[in-house]
Amino acid sequence: IYGQEQGQESKLHFTPAEQDWLQAHPVIRVGIDRDFAPYEWIDAEGNYVGLSAEYIALVEQRLGVKFDIVKNKSWAEIIAMAQQGELDMISDVNKTPERERYLIFTEAYLTTPAIIISDSNNGFIGALDRLAGKQVTVEKGYFIQELLMRDHPEIRLVPAKNVHDALNMVSSGRVDAYIGDAASANYAVKREGMLNLSFSGDTHYQSWHSMAATKANPELATLLAKALADIPQSEKATIQNRWMSLKYEAGVKTQTVLLYAAAALLLLVFIAGWNLRLRREISKRKQLEEKQLMAASVFANTQEGILITDAQQNIIDVNPAFSNITGY
Repeated sequence: IYGQEQGQESKLHFTPAEQDWLQAHPVIRVGIDRDFAPYEWIDAEGNYVGLSAEYIALVEQRLGVKFDIVKNKSWAEIIAMAQQGELDMISDVNKTPERERYLIFTEAYLTTPAIIISDSNNGFIGALDRLAGKQVTVEKGYFIQELLMRDHPEIRLVPAKNVHDALNMVSSGRVDAYIGDAASANYAVKREGMLNLSFSGDTHYQSWHSMAATKANPELATLLAKALADIPQSEKATIQNRWMSLKYEAGVKTQTVLLYAAAALLLLVFIAGWNLRLRREISKRKQLEEKQLMAASVFANTQEGILITDAQQNIIDVNPAFSNITGY
């Protein structure tokens, strides 16, 4: 199957099982979040737009199928439909232990931090442990709600219908803070003009923007992975820059534009630094894994007998050579 990409021809190699699946599924039912700008949303004319929407269009071209976008359901309803097998895939979804029961995830095509936002007049919060006992709003059904309920039961969560309702609760003083995706919150703050709100702390969570196929469609999961891998890095960077940058709107005061521009620039710097830190951490983990694999290989294959104990001299493990030498 061929696709034209910026004047160059690219070829995806599909297995016979994948080709059979594509022929049997010319139309693929896709669940989206209709209110998750700048990643994806339904605009006033009913069009599916945003960063994730562009990725969906590129994948659709590469697979040679038709994506049927489900536009009239809330995010909570989309998740329920995926659980019940009423969808083939979801366009932008974060991996959680609960969701892994019914979804097969691709690698993330974008990673952004989950941050704390509060009223700037109330001071800087800093970290999640300073929210113990506080009322914190999150978007109902989003991954951050599931993870906070599991990891931080001391935080009093107040679910909101969407990011706009959540941030309005913070702006009006009904809750102490909001936790959610950095770019989505930044976009909503700019659109609603809630200049009293500001970045107030980091979390150890991050949004891994992935596509996911339902468990009934394992072939689709591998097809999505191949299509995403075929998109050039330069084009991914172009998409990200297009949807993460500020757009000037006529009639907006210069002072407001400068404030928004500064906020957008800080967000981009923050995300870039976050991704750099993630790449370094991944590199360190890979090096550690390689050392562990090497040590395991030496332990298993060396001709020297090795016995491992804990601090109380309880035997934890022995290698094959030890058993051959001692008979134990």
